[in-house]
Amino acid sequence: MNVKINRTLRTEKPAADTGHCPILITVTGGGQRIRFSPGLTSHPDSWDKATQLLKPRAPYAKETNAKLREWEEVIDEEADRLPDGAALQDLSAAVLNRLQPAKVARREAPAPVLLVPNVAPVVPVPPPATAADLASLWAVWLDASRARVSRTTKALVSDTTISTRASTLDRLHEWATTRGHHWPLPLAAVCTTSFYEDFRAWALRDVARGVNTFAKYIKHLKQFLGWCEGQDDPARWPPSPRWRKFEATTRYIGVDFLDIEELRAIQALNFAGPEARAYVVAQLGADDPAPGAARLKGQRVSRVDERTIGQRLQSLEVARDIFLMCCYTGMRISDVQQLSVKDLRRDVIDKEVGKNRIRCVIPYFDDELIRPGELVRKYTDKLPAGRLLPHQHNVNEQLHQVGELAGITRLVLTSKLGRKTFVTLSVYQGVAVRVIMQATGHQTEANFNRYLGIDHQELVKAFRKRARPGAKA
Repeated sequence: MNVKINRTLRTEKPAADTGHCPILITVTGGGQRIRFSPGLTSHPDSWDKATQLLKPRAPYAKETNAKLREWEEVIDEEADRLPDGAALQDLSAAVLNRLQPAKVARREAPAPVLLVPNVAPVVPVPPPATAADLASLWAVWLDASRARVSRTTKALVSDTTISTRASTLDRLHEWATTRGHHWPLPLAAVCTTSFYEDFRAWALRDVARGVNTFAKYIKHLKQFLGWCEGQDDPARWPPSPRWRKFEATTRYIGVDFLDIEELRAIQALNFAGPEARAYVVAQLGADDPAPGAARLKGQRVSRVDERTIGQRLQSLEVARDIFLMCCYTGMRISDVQQLSVKDLRRDVIDKEVGKNRIRCVIPYFDDELIRPGELVRKYTDKLPAGRLLPHQHNVNEQLHQVGELAGITRLVLTSKLGRKTFVTLSVYQGVAVRVIMQATGHQTEANFNRYLGIDHQELVKAFRKRARPGAKA
């Protein structure tokens, strides 16, 4: 008997505390349909609709997906045993007999006839609480975090934050496996001083993680244990308070950014000039087959034609302009490409930006170096109504070539450098940090400092302006 199997998530029935939804298996064949409830759940964010399985990095994905595949195999095996035109109810009985025999036995057992004396009912005694393991509690914590509003951003915790916290559990799993500990660990295993010292040695020495990376692991672990401590169930409480003394110091390592001369070099690029054209011709020619070499089916003799050259030059120019707007405004590339006329308020850009949609007020006027208005005017009447800049895919790939054209060899040009360049140049321009943070949307100075580089020339120049009279060069 031929059947079709589909797995779906019943999102209309989420659990009130975790948000998990039950997984439903639907079998169709011969104009009939039956459904199975395997007793498995998943959070909507962890469910992959394409594969109809949990995403590989989701908590308990390996175990849950293995169970779902087992159901699929049993259904296929039992369906093959049935003749065409058989009732799917027969398939249901055969599958449940194999996978849920206890459930079938309860259904078929006759209801017992009990003679109950006229006595007070017996109140059942709940079973004693058992200590929860680290992995299962971590999964519950991640689900609870998704519904929490951040104190700093006043928005729901982002998917990126959830992902990094899940990654920390993966590192704890790696440590436990390396040290020969049984996984999942009990909660008590990560609350001792000996655990902290050994985990620190593993992270910093054995796998050569950086100091800041180790600090992130400890930060997530302490956040998790603090959440456990606030739960109503005593089985979830950390058994020892020593975890409060876990420490991890971060180290400021500076960031890459463009100095003023490098920014001017990018501004000065002329994509209609002979140098840019020669560069593009060389890049396109590098992809051509060698003379006399066999060509793949459908491959042209050469990609160097006027139409392709013009398209590549235009693409590089748009990528350059989008990057410059990141440098001028401090916005992420995704926000720059969503700029519209409604975001402009005279001399400022007033826009909710970033993954947490924080409202930022960004200066929007031209000076000798920073010229956002000039960029926008360049595309006036060339774009759909309301758009300020063109939309471009794969900008980072093109920025590598823009950097080569501008002669920048100190670093590789990427879109993230724009935001860091804006922050660093604004600080050395003398703008107050709190004012810059209103433009970038940073909620804490610690996060802001991660985008601040060190411009040695500007630093020395600033100190020379305030040097005492009589100082020698």
